Amino acid sequence: MRAKPPRGLARWAIPLLQCELKIPLSIDSPNPRAMEAALKIHKVRALLNSVTGEKSSLDSILPIIREFKPPKPS
Repeated sequence: MRAKPPRGLARWAIPLLQCELKIPLSIDSPNPRAMEAALKIHKVRALLNSVTGEKSSLDSILPIIREFKPPKPS
């Protein structure tokens, strides 16, 4: 049996978890495309757990974070 790719998993897991949990989810993927897909689905501010201090990580992840500009908590 072939495992689903992270982006496919995010499509059903994030809405399911957000229906049941009233806390921010932690999105943890070194794959910028998977992180972007997850942020498009996530409804509130998420915790991003894959950003390292490496230049390549910052160059690929920070533009995605800027694009989604998570709302500040009230």
